[in-house]
Amino acid sequence: IIFLAAFWKYLVAMGSLNSMANNLICSAKLDDLSIHNDTVNRRLGTYVSLLLILSLISFLGVIPLFWIPLLVVMIFLCLVFQVFALEENLNAIEICKKSAKMIKGNFLKASLLLFLLYVISYIMIPELINYAFTKLSIYEIVNKPLETYLATLPLMEVQSMIQMFVPDFSLDFSAIPKTIASIVVSTVVICYTLPLRSICCTMLYKDLELKKLKEKKIKEL
Repeated sequence: IIFLAAFWKYLVAMGSLNSMANNLICSAKLDDLSIHNDTVNRRLGTYVSLLLILSLISFLGVIPLFWIPLLVVMIFLCLVFQVFALEENLNAIEICKKSAKMIKGNFLKASLLLFLLYVISYIMIPELINYAFTKLSIYEIVNKPLETYLATLPLMEVQSMIQMFVPDFSLDFSAIPKTIASIVVSTVVICYTLPLRSICCTMLYKDLELKKLKEKKIKEL
């Protein structure tokens, strides 16, 4: 229950951060995140519907055949949280359509931004933190209680069961604690870099909206 509550708060933050990022970009004023939570709470049905749509689309990722098409689709939908937060008159389907419409003609620009954000927040920063923790021997301190706990688990029996189907399989028991600690640290870092990703995507949204407005004015002339 605690995990589900925390996960829901994280999902709410994903929506609220875009409203806060927009306010920061427009007024250079940083408000408390709780103020912007009303963006989600006021349209809870739409937000849940949007999350369900994204979850169903992401589920296709379990099939390797859909990896590339799914990547393309997710790039087109990369601005759904910005559209949700800043255009309150749209339902979940309309939000997805608006995001796809905005990315159409700007696919390369959006792809480059998302690639850079992925490299920075999913690879570079976690690797730097893991490197620092290793050099400072922090993992050695964390690993001791993990090693004690893992010693109580039937890992040898698990290895024997797997070897019945994969004879060459072998668990490196000494590496398990560090691997677990590294995954946890990387996950925490990725979660805490969410504001960076939200601000950059909100800036992209604002840039594309401004571009659209300029094109409209040129046509009117």
